[in-house]
Amino acid sequence: MEGNLNMSRNEQISVSESEQIVQITLSGQFVGGEETAAVRAALLEFRNDGRDIMIDMSKVSYVNSSFLGTLLAGQTALSRVGGRIVVSGLNESLKRVFTTTQLDRLISIHESAEKAIAALLPDTKKM
Repeated sequence: MEGNLNMSRNEQISVSESEQIVQITLSGQFVGGEETAAVRAALLEFRNDGRDIMIDMSKVSYVNSSFLGTLLAGQTALSRVGGRIVVSGLNESLKRVFTTTQLDRLISIHESAEKAIAALLPDTKKM
């Protein structure tokens, strides 16, 4: 994905931007502390600029309900302005969490960051 690596929120979160997509890459555990607050801040920052957000969770080992609520609030805010959040790289445990909570009905899940980006940019060649 082209764009600048604009900011690093902390060791667990990095953000890169292109003209059409914001990519947030996460690593570690997200249990409602500073790391979840940083995700919330990133989602709030980009919610009104017309770009979709792709969250790469391939290096995330655990999330709690506070993090899931952050994603839900972000998706709700983005959908109001025609945007969406997609996630990629969920391990089996996280896939079960998204399915059990039915968050997978609101946020599209993709195997890889490349496939998630391709889904957001349907006019490009699928990777």
